[in-house]
Amino acid sequence: MHRLLALAVFALLPLASWGEGYTCTADMATGFSFKGGMWNSANFQPDRQFIVRPTTQTEQPVMPTVLDPKWDVLVVGDKRPSNVCPEFDTTGNLVCLGPYSEFRMNKDSLRFLYSYLSGYWDRGPPGSEAGDTPYIAIGKCSPM
Repeated sequence: MHRLLALAVFALLPLASWGEGYTCTADMATGFSFKGGMWNSANFQPDRQFIVRPTTQTEQPVMPTVLDPKWDVLVVGDKRPSNVCPEFDTTGNLVCLGPYSEFRMNKDSLRFLYSYLSGYWDRGPPGSEAGDTPYIAIGKCSPM
């Protein structure tokens, strides 16, 4: 019996280490792409997933302008947070900033909006635009 209990505790330890947080999956994504020397509207595969978790405070902040960040946003598969956030406001909103993107979430509706704003205005002289495509994604989150 003790072995079974110990096995169950060890199996559940990884879940306890996650603590409070959210997993978020994009439902739709749209934006702009540069093809044939022109910018055009484009639809993208909504394949991005995000983890919203309490900040670990062990790394250099992504955005030094966010003083005392409380939450991090990670794109699933990345090792470093893409956005950092203060605490949720009184209406349940979380607004997270990053050097190239913004992530907004409401903990009551469990909906999010992610915008990647690089690639049109900040990519050098005309003709060098094709390296990046700005887009916006919407989706839903689930508590962990």
